[in-house]
Amino acid sequence: MSGCAYFGLFCEVPMVSDIGVNLELVSDLHIVRGVEPIGEGVIMGHEVTGKVIETDDVVKTVKKDDMIVTAFATSWGVEEKYLVLMGDNFPTVYFAARNAFKEYTLEQISRQIVVLIWCGPVGPCALINALEYKPKHIFAVDSVPSEGWAGLDKRVKKLTDGRGADALIEVVELSPALRSAFELLRPWGMISSVGVHNAEAYGKNLKVQMGRCPIRSVFPQALEALKKNQHLLGYVVAILYLGMKVQKVIFEADR
Repeated sequence: MSGCAYFGLFCEVPMVSDIGVNLELVSDLHIVRGVEPIGEGVIMGHEVTGKVIETDDVVKTVKKDDMIVTAFATSWGVEEKYLVLMGDNFPTVYFAARNAFKEYTLEQISRQIVVLIWCGPVGPCALINALEYKPKHIFAVDSVPSEGWAGLDKRVKKLTDGRGADALIEVVELSPALRSAFELLRPWGMISSVGVHNAEAYGKNLKVQMGRCPIRSVFPQALEALKKNQHLLGYVVAILYLGMKVQKVIFEADR
């Protein structure tokens, strides 16, 4: 026998610290697309603007008839039609731009070639934030592969004497865009990605540096560290290497 149970309407019991808001703009694209599944009883709207219609006496930060945005920061002095951007888009790409430049000085940034990937609705917000840092050149390109990508690569290589872009800001939700960013970047360049496409990494805000060690530049410091800690490594030589337990062999010249 098969059947179903009707759970009825779901409504949380308000707390004294809650407020009532008449919603005007909301966005839940990730839920609609199935990127972030939800369970029962979830109130839709993680990017919200609206007017406060009810508060309790314990609420001191807002009052009735205030126009608000539900985000991690409160905003003032922004027109209502733009305020919804503070729910997600604008702070997200502000974060992306900051991450792209935070390892560099203003003088270094002034000489940089930067690529912004995506000209969709989030793109202009990202471009505005990137321009605040005043790099030498910024190229904004759409996420859809086209002949323009080849032209962009040639232009970037020409401006950088073949090195590649210094920094890339990727705000798309498509993995191929991140791959394209990789192809445009110079060695030791910076990728700042905030697209939801990168699965587990999206939820961790990781800092990842990968690549061959530039041994000449770190050799003196590494040698000092070895001198200081060599007494801790006897087992590596005596047991692992000389015992033929690893795929590396050490020959003692005096034996």
